[in-house]
Amino acid sequence: MKIKKLLMLFISLILFFSLTSCKKEKEKLTLYAGAYEVMLLTYHHPAISYVPNINLITFSEQGYFKENSEEKIEGYLVEFELTKENFDNGFDNKDEELGWANHEILIKDLRKNNNRAWYVDTGKKLTCYVLIQDNHDVYLVWLYKSENKVIIHNIYKLFKINDYFG
Repeated sequence: MKIKKLLMLFISLILFFSLTSCKKEKEKLTLYAGAYEVMLLTYHHPAISYVPNINLITFSEQGYFKENSEEKIEGYLVEFELTKENFDNGFDNKDEELGWANHEILIKDLRKNNNRAWYVDTGKKLTCYVLIQDNHDVYLVWLYKSENKVIIHNIYKLFKINDYFG
């Protein structure tokens, strides 16, 4: 009888540790093809007063991005991992007062709660990131890059966008 109890305890412990040690992988969210509207300018670089006249963004099923500002940023979306080096370090001011239109949004929270990130392969210095958060919020980040890589110099605008038909 003792052996049976010990065996049951052993099996229970194995099950407990195997179930608790398994990390649940995040569900990858999808950017749906269609039109999105720019809802809110969340951050602007404090040294740049220019705010682009942008109100509509489109994504194609093939992963093509296009926006309607004077800058005419367009290109294919390339997925990448959002890191402190390629995101947080791009903000000139870390005090989260200067340049932030919405103080509830913090740099580290955007990265921590990010589900997926893409950059737009424009072939130009001015490009953008598209971020989708775990709560389904979508952000558009305008930035300058160097040598056609995802190495940033300055993030200069951050917009919250919304599904145009949602």
